[in-house]
Amino acid sequence: MVRYNKDGTLDHSFDEDGKVVTEFGSDAFVRTVAVQANGKIMVAGATKGVTNLDYALAWYNSDGSVDEKFHPKGKQVGFVPRETGSLSSITVQTDGKKLVAGNTYDSQGRPNFLVARFTADG
Repeated sequence: MVRYNKDGTLDHSFDEDGKVVTEFGSDAFVRTVAVQANGKIMVAGATKGVTNLDYALAWYNSDGSVDEKFHPKGKQVGFVPRETGSLSSITVQTDGKKLVAGNTYDSQGRPNFLVARFTADG
């Protein structure tokens, strides 16, 4: 992620250099980003697993640091067993719980959709 000031320069208050890189493995990609009212940032997409795509989520504080309250490393990968797919939407409910949605494929390759809800702490 990169955050810019209104004048187009990098915002150096965001992870000290204006940029945040989070390692997810090979062929990771982001499909959606959401910013909560408190400034926390949520990122969702997918990363290449052993044989298919695994769901990928990452959570950051407003300054670009990893949100360890969500998960010790601020990210989760492949949280749906035996399924493959990617996340394309994310939102936060008024109670702080997080909803993600995306596509999924079962073991026979049939397409489905996925909706998952996480507690406020992930």
